[in-house]
Amino acid sequence: MGTLCQLRTPPSRRNQYYVPNGPTAVGILAAIGDISRFSSPRKLVSYFGLNPIVHQSAEHCYTGRISKRGRTHARWLLVEAAHCAVRCPGPLRAFFLRLKSRKGTNVAVVAAARKLTVIIYHMLTKGEAYYAAPERRTHEKLSRLHYHATGRKRKSGPKKGSKQSPFYGSGHRGRTVKARLDRQRLIQLQNQYETLVSERLQEAYREKLSPENS
Repeated sequence: MGTLCQLRTPPSRRNQYYVPNGPTAVGILAAIGDISRFSSPRKLVSYFGLNPIVHQSAEHCYTGRISKRGRTHARWLLVEAAHCAVRCPGPLRAFFLRLKSRKGTNVAVVAAARKLTVIIYHMLTKGEAYYAAPERRTHEKLSRLHYHATGRKRKSGPKKGSKQSPFYGSGHRGRTVKARLDRQRLIQLQNQYETLVSERLQEAYREKLSPENS
């Protein structure tokens, strides 16, 4: 996920959550309120109006555009966040590219926003960080958010008494090396997601062609 920011919960719950962008995160969390109001990710998706409209008649079922019901401003924030998120390597970008080739950019971005909503739901309910969050960009967002909130910049460099950086004296900037390693990790996660989806599609195709289903 591309632009991510880490927000702290109230003192009663010290878990740290990753949600898209800084101002976007505040707007989305304000719209959600208490996450316990929603019993499932599908409820939260419907609350933002990102669920598809279903037309059903007898045995035929058709899905159309999204309902666009619920919090309009929060839905716009999620779509804008999805635009940024799909630019960064990771599972969400792989999901976007797979849909873009069949449905087009606009439909794929809205689907990514829906997927992002499901991710946010699980992060808030389980209190876990998003495993595909880019660490370096997250740290930069946190530093910027800390500066706007307190007016003081975070101290850079190693803390007093800490071990010396492994990149010291090597001629390589630690920030550049860490960013390169983080990008390689995200690309690997994207490749793993693409492989998983491909295997599932092949398995479903084999089951469809099996004599038992004929």
